[in-house]
Amino acid sequence: MRPSDPNVPIGDTAVAPVIHARPIAWNRSRRPELIDSEVTSSLDRGPTRRMEAVLRIGRIAAVLPYDQQRNRLFVLRQFRVGAYIAHGRGANIEVIADHAKPGEDLATTARRGALEQAGIAVDNLEPVLEFMPAPSVLDEQATLFTARADVEAAPAVAGCAEEQETILPMLVSPETLFSAEREDCIRNRYTLIAILWFMLRRPEVDTRGANTT
Repeated sequence: MRPSDPNVPIGDTAVAPVIHARPIAWNRSRRPELIDSEVTSSLDRGPTRRMEAVLRIGRIAAVLPYDQQRNRLFVLRQFRVGAYIAHGRGANIEVIADHAKPGEDLATTARRGALEQAGIAVDNLEPVLEFMPAPSVLDEQATLFTARADVEAAPAVAGCAEEQETILPMLVSPETLFSAEREDCIRNRYTLIAILWFMLRRPEVDTRGANTT
């Protein structure tokens, strides 16, 4: 297994994709809507009515697998066109995250996402945090899970080839990830939230892990 190239620093990196087209479109997991809303936030001003675009995404399960014995967190490197357009660093460091299917339990989503995106099985899933990445433009609601995993079982390259996904699993120490966050090398909000939560609550996570072994 080659989980990461030691010559490549941990962080979002620049790439040079070929942009073939930029049509306005939607798919089954991302649906834009124009919403005409009216709300009274202050009696002094009265109601405010606005037409706003919202991208409908729904429920997301994110997973941060942790191999306590090896002191490694499991993250991914994946190209994201939005990051490329924003600042050029399109090869993002990410945590596993997947859309929940209608009626699907989020723990099931988390396990499925880990297998499909990273080729690993996770256990001891625990929901630790819920957040909305950008509530002004997205209805996305994310639940972050921590999990246990044998990270050495991960493949060198993962992702669904039929969906044109190339995902690179990476095994990184918590200290290395935290250092990359402090040096502004990671911009993905899911990843930032997961790293900061983990470093803040790591003693509790390690204690729970010791009690399950």
